[in-house]
Amino acid sequence: MYKREKFCIEPPNQNQILWRFMNRNKFQGIMGQKKLFFANIKSFEDHTENKYTEGTHKNYVKPLSSYGNKNFCIAQNLSETKAIKDLNDFTDNKGNCIFASCWHMCNTDTPTPLWSDDYSISIKSTFNNLINVFYDDEITASVITYLEECEVMEIGTLPPAIYKRIKFEFEHELGLITWDKENYLKDQELKGKLLSVDLEQLIDEIYIHPDADTEFLNFVQGLVNSNMQKSNIVRRV
Repeated sequence: MYKREKFCIEPPNQNQILWRFMNRNKFQGIMGQKKLFFANIKSFEDHTENKYTEGTHKNYVKPLSSYGNKNFCIAQNLSETKAIKDLNDFTDNKGNCIFASCWHMCNTDTPTPLWSDDYSISIKSTFNNLINVFYDDEITASVITYLEECEVMEIGTLPPAIYKRIKFEFEHELGLITWDKENYLKDQELKGKLLSVDLEQLIDEIYIHPDADTEFLNFVQGLVNSNMQKSNIVRRV
């Protein structure tokens, strides 16, 4: 079930085209399990992801009227160092329960060149399809906002998952987000979650790398034929 959350930004067009690039193993998993993988946001490779910017750290020790207190840090008797540490701890704790699946936004009939190798696959969907494919799980979504290190992020439950540094702007992403509230403040760090999806609604078309061989094309087509009613949806770029 889709729920629009505070700070989340929807695409201006509900039919915004979205692409999900993956290798053959991940594609085989989606087809066989009929589930979409959401990664723990703390597992992202770049150390700046899931972290507040320096600008946010500096702003955090200033008055935060949005918290209902004109001078939050003074009221809580927090030093600047302690305030920043608390902010980082808050982010780390939230990271244990927030999971994301990132999709590339591009209004073209074929995917832009974000392939990892000759055996890459790209699933084509739309925003409206994507937010309506989940059976029981609660999800939200947001266009990712890209910031310089000096800029200020909102402080709340989801912001670390919907902001990235400006160096990732070329990814032009939409983040699909879910959470596991029971895992909040636990030491156990889940690598990810698998959510059941309706493949027929999720997938409009499937594209394979332009240099992929015929054997790989047949492999992809065979998985589609075995797991979906749609059949004529596999394309070579």
